[in-house]
Amino acid sequence: MSRLQAAIVRARASRFPVRLPTPPSPSPLLVPVAIAPAPAPTPSEQLVAILQAAPQPFLASQQFRRIHDVVAAHYGFARNDIISIRRTGGLIRARHTAMYLARLETSKSLPEIGRLFGGRDHTTVLHAVNKMAKRAADDPEYAAEIETLRGMLHDR
Repeated sequence: MSRLQAAIVRARASRFPVRLPTPPSPSPLLVPVAIAPAPAPTPSEQLVAILQAAPQPFLASQQFRRIHDVVAAHYGFARNDIISIRRTGGLIRARHTAMYLARLETSKSLPEIGRLFGGRDHTTVLHAVNKMAKRAADDPEYAAEIETLRGMLHDR
């Protein structure tokens, strides 16, 4: 329903006369000019525009993708395995390590991290972070492994 139609309906309902908007009078200084249409942007220009206008979560997902890739390569899994529902022993350690790194390297909340790790609950992420933090504190080899992974994340 247009504004005009809405005004008419309101006026009929309230029993007041309808005041129709008057069109603006043309200015003598304005002369119609034919403007050539801008050339259509190329697909790559469209992609650049989309990426530049992208909100922060897109950039965060790139950061998480980097974490997924580095941890998966380090432990010998595919990136899709890190976010899958499989729960084999080595995969769980890799996934928990990736969640721990995501918590250390990003400012995202536990629910956001869980969403980017296959839709997991925030308590699952909390368990993984606490477990890996305790392990890093108790096991110097694992702490060194975490530092190696963090270095790999920052090297690109």
